[in-house]
Amino acid sequence: MSHSKTHQTSVVAMPSSDIWEPIQTIRREHDRQIHRWMPHINMLYPFYPREQFQAERVIPRLEAACQQVAGFEVTLATFRYFTHGAKRATGSLR
Repeated sequence: MSHSKTHQTSVVAMPSSDIWEPIQTIRREHDRQIHRWMPHINMLYPFYPREQFQAERVIPRLEAACQQVAGFEVTLATFRYFTHGAKRATGSLR
């Protein structure tokens, strides 16, 4: 598998859509990119370029790996952020 990565793709964990609304409420106030992508947690970022997904069998490999993991609950208790620029910040939940 090629080692080139891009900041345009990511493997994410998505919460169930029935719990999006409280997340989206926060995002509406603080996230200019709310309409760009769904609520998510980046798991692998950066990731392989989209054009390598089939050539490198990325999707089948991810599907096989995910089938080995049982569903789980996540509790996020701490919010932190860092700034990068005068009006930009990235938040993280732990």
